Amino acid sequence: MNNEIRNVTIITIGSLGDFIPYFALAKEFKRKGYTVTLASHEKYRQRTESEGLLFKPIKLNPEEMIRDAMSKLMLANEQNTLIFVTEMARVLFPFVESLIEDVEKAVKGSDVLLYSALVLGAPDAAQKYGVKAYAALLQPLTPTNEIHSSFSKDVLFGKLLYNKFSYHAAWLMFWIIFKDIVNNIRENRYELKRIKTLTPYLWHKKMGIRYIYGFSKYILQRPKDWDSSNYVTGFWFNDEAENFPEKKSFEEFINDSQEKPIYIGFGSMSIANEDKIEKIVNSVLRDTSERIVLFTGGTKLKIDNDRVFSCDYMPHNIVFPKVKAVMHHGGSGTTSIALRNGIYQIIMPIFADQFLWGEQVFKHGFGLKPMPFFKTKVEKIVQNLKNMKIDESGKILRECSDNIKSENGTLKVVDIVEKTFHRKS
Repeated sequence: MNNEIRNVTIITIGSLGDFIPYFALAKEFKRKGYTVTLASHEKYRQRTESEGLLFKPIKLNPEEMIRDAMSKLMLANEQNTLIFVTEMARVLFPFVESLIEDVEKAVKGSDVLLYSALVLGAPDAAQKYGVKAYAALLQPLTPTNEIHSSFSKDVLFGKLLYNKFSYHAAWLMFWIIFKDIVNNIRENRYELKRIKTLTPYLWHKKMGIRYIYGFSKYILQRPKDWDSSNYVTGFWFNDEAENFPEKKSFEEFINDSQEKPIYIGFGSMSIANEDKIEKIVNSVLRDTSERIVLFTGGTKLKIDNDRVFSCDYMPHNIVFPKVKAVMHHGGSGTTSIALRNGIYQIIMPIFADQFLWGEQVFKHGFGLKPMPFFKTKVEKIVQNLKNMKIDESGKILRECSDNIKSENGTLKVVDIVEKTFHRKS
């Protein structure tokens, strides 16, 4: 424990899948003896305070943000990050003032701040109040020649130039949308100088903000051209037993057959996409003998079939060990828990880092080639399901599971913060 650190604040916004890794981080800091405040949406207050953590609210509705952005992507019928970011910004704008106020309240009085992506004003509030800030992220945002940005498509030629450029382009796109807002906050609220660098990433570098990444080297190696201010720790898992009201009926469904079912669930991405999900499920039921565990959270999905167990809340750490394969959107949280449990994956990405994780899962032999959610026809999805190579992948999936279980990402984050608290970047 670093005796010069007393109060640690962690801020995250988004869906439950976005919240859980930061919840796990908060609990790790508390175990090490620190006073920890977790700032997020009101819906997570009870879960946070039940662990003895302090809670401060961020007044946003993540479901509304996701639903509106998803609707625009559906109309475009493709992976279009510009559309998604623009729509997220449009939904976010009315809440910017309250978001900034909430962030300032959370940061004030802290010694250390860890913040997730899209938390506007966090590093600025940290600078104002002299708080040591760390960007705690679930997907790579640091430019590299080795892989392209999660917010861009891959190319066949010119990767060395394109890959690094794709990150700066993504940062620039974000900055075009939010530059005036951030600089107005800095000038008028915090009496700080305007950011004059081309992108906020370049300003972060100048200010010595370290980037801590919560993914595993066993799915994505740390790029060799990253400098020492970038860390890859392993995933941030919440190991505590989750409350699962439907656990008894779920176990009865599992025990009804010796054949393990397939899990189908798209997390927060299910919102506004339920028609396509329903078609996928019905086609799998019609054209295969597979049984299905269906996540319906946030939707009106209802499939009346003895081969389907459906529920609107399913703790992955309870459900995944009982299934043979997982069909999902490729979110970092879902991908990580499937890897940890050695489960074959069928990833149908919708936007951003979901494509990255789909590519990496396929590259390592942990699952099928990713099928873009909007562009892949239902018939193709069912055909690919019939070609799954679960048995052939068993050995490498078990090895990956063992490797990921050997990591302790949350503890590594605490260690990084303790060792760098006074160190200049």
